Amino acid sequence: MTANEGGRPCRDDTAAGLAAVEARLDAMDDRLEEGFASIEKLIAAKLDPVVQAATEQRQIVADHERRLTVLDTAMDKEVAPAIREVWATKKVVGALEQHAKRCDERSHTSSSRWWGVAQGIIIAIAGVIIGWLGSLIWAGLGR
Repeated sequence: MTANEGGRPCRDDTAAGLAAVEARLDAMDDRLEEGFASIEKLIAAKLDPVVQAATEQRQIVADHERRLTVLDTAMDKEVAPAIREVWATKKVVGALEQHAKRCDERSHTSSSRWWGVAQGIIIAIAGVIIGWLGSLIWAGLGR
């Protein structure tokens, strides 16, 4: 008897083969799902630190943005006017230095003049004293 003549054993073999294939496919599906679950866990474990670091970086950048805004505001309100004041003050200081230099030169010249007058007076007084002493000595010798 051939496989087509009885009809029944061939169908049973086919059904059994098909059931075995389906069982194998189900087992492969289960293994794939387990593999994907373990890969998902592994990826989540690897990505969690990256996500946390990215969150921290966002917070740091937001904090830096806030600080830069504060610095920019301070720069506009306080630093720029202070810089203008520094330049104006430098001009005033330069003028005062020039004035002080002229005053020093004048006082030096004036001091030199007064010293010259003082020397003349001292020499005159010394001459009078020496003359007086000389006249006393001369008078004493002539006696």
